[in-house]
Amino acid sequence: ASPHPGVRSGAATYYTSPMILPNVTAAAAAANTAYYQPFCLPGQLIDRIGIETTVGGGNARMGLYTNLNGVPDQLIVDGGVLDVSGAAINEISLTALYLPNAWFWTCIVYSGTPTVRISTATNSYYTGVINLGTTTYRGFSAALAYGALPAQASMSGFVIVTQAGTTMVRKS
Repeated sequence: ASPHPGVRSGAATYYTSPMILPNVTAAAAAANTAYYQPFCLPGQLIDRIGIETTVGGGNARMGLYTNLNGVPDQLIVDGGVLDVSGAAINEISLTALYLPNAWFWTCIVYSGTPTVRISTATNSYYTGVINLGTTTYRGFSAALAYGALPAQASMSGFVIVTQAGTTMVRKS
């Protein structure tokens, strides 16, 4: 049995970060910026990672990083290039990947400025807040030139973000 209360057995199921709730709102993403969102699906196999674009704009790189003291750390997998030039749910297929029995981070970096589906807050405060109840955070961002994801997560200009595209993983 999974220690995650929401993991279902059977058919493939998509999950988003517990930091967010899917929404119909969209916003432009910045090029050359890594967006990180925390996930926890301990001991599960996943076979896809993705994001929804409402207006296309270039390509993206998506991957997963380990967690170290509440921030992204070591690269688990670089899923490669993702075409985000059109309005679609865009996914990268992975060889079935067994997730660590711990928190991990999705990462996405864009070559352009697509408009992506963003999210509402869950008030889970995983990333911490300055004033309880006033601002909710959806992850982190850092400066990172578009290209292959580095072995160590970028910490250049690392900041908490209040708006980020809703990344998803698919449990296989």
